[in-house]
Amino acid sequence: MDRYLFRGKRFGVSEVPYGDGWAIGHLTETPKVPGRSGYSIVTLSPAPAQKITSDDVDPATIGQCTDLRDDNNTLIFEGDILRLTNEQDDMFLATVVFGNPNGRYSWGWQLSFHRHMNSYDNDILLWVETELPDMKCEIIGNIHDGVKE
Repeated sequence: MDRYLFRGKRFGVSEVPYGDGWAIGHLTETPKVPGRSGYSIVTLSPAPAQKITSDDVDPATIGQCTDLRDDNNTLIFEGDILRLTNEQDDMFLATVVFGNPNGRYSWGWQLSFHRHMNSYDNDILLWVETELPDMKCEIIGNIHDGVKE
């Protein structure tokens, strides 16, 4: 289960030595001391090395994994921006948020559309786990880095 993974931007890194600057792993709260954020992402590298790393992360960028994947099999995290396409080839942009803004679902992950869309369901499962071939979902960025295109 990936639902208990978290993602956060490495704290205090002026130049990004790790690619995009994101750490993905398990969230831990650390003692708040000068020069540290108070939160770390802990990761265990694959065998045979099995090295444990801990990255201090910016608390404002921490997001939980939804345990869902987009059409490219990429894990979807809180704060991701999704491009959604329906069977009529309508395209929408939405951000993944935790909560239950419409009061109809109790499991927590919803979509916040970038334009007001009364007629479209903001339940992320409608877009991600549908069996319909014309329903598409793709991560195109996140609220911290913007859109990748």
